[in-house]
Amino acid sequence: MDKIDNTTVDYRRCFLTDAGQRVLGNMLIEAKFFEYTETPDQGRSTIEVKKDMESVVPMDRLLCGDAGYGKTEVALRAAFKAVMSNKQVVILVPTTILAEQHFKTFNKRLDKYPVNTQMLSRFKSRKEQKEILDGLSNGLIDIIIGTHRLLSKDVKFHQLGLVIVDEEQRFGVVHKERLKYFKQLVDVLTLTATPIPRTLYMSLMGIRDLSLIETPPEERLAVGIPGNLVRLSLGIEDVDDLIADLDHALTQI
Repeated sequence: MDKIDNTTVDYRRCFLTDAGQRVLGNMLIEAKFFEYTETPDQGRSTIEVKKDMESVVPMDRLLCGDAGYGKTEVALRAAFKAVMSNKQVVILVPTTILAEQHFKTFNKRLDKYPVNTQMLSRFKSRKEQKEILDGLSNGLIDIIIGTHRLLSKDVKFHQLGLVIVDEEQRFGVVHKERLKYFKQLVDVLTLTATPIPRTLYMSLMGIRDLSLIETPPEERLAVGIPGNLVRLSLGIEDVDDLIADLDHALTQI
């Protein structure tokens, strides 16, 4: 684990007031300081999230889009804005592999800025976990990425401001109850490609705010799965017959 120190934290806080940090966060986002050009849907979603974060009412927004459509890009900008406002960010994911993926992405993208990003998972030693927990409680860590371990009651924050949940439907009932507690206190942004019916219903009824990303980035390539791989993995000789059966079943629902 990278050593946690307060160099970057002090640098940011010494030279900027709270108001100055908020202005800087907005300027960096709006001035395209990030390496990827937004799609129209990403730009609109970013504006909606930023507006929610500046409201006195805690944000509870669902960001829905297909895999590879850029939900993480919007989440990254929201996290950056929160950190520049002197708030801590939790990124909650259902698996350790996804935590590793997000950790590498956020570290790479925010490497030029005074942001301390860490990851908490079961692969960390007891000593490393204690160091991370101490860093969260005293404010030395800005962004923490991890699984449901982050919902444990021994995890204390210095000034939590934003919780980003990736694929909420894959968490259990106990974890969702804990998330309800966070939603009363801080901004919550939920990312999903396949929202559960209840979540989608709440968004469509206006109980939860909804942002949609329907256009892929320009260089995104479609992912194809060869039929022979499907046959090998499922033990099915005729994939076309399987698809026809599924289509017929769907018409009966």
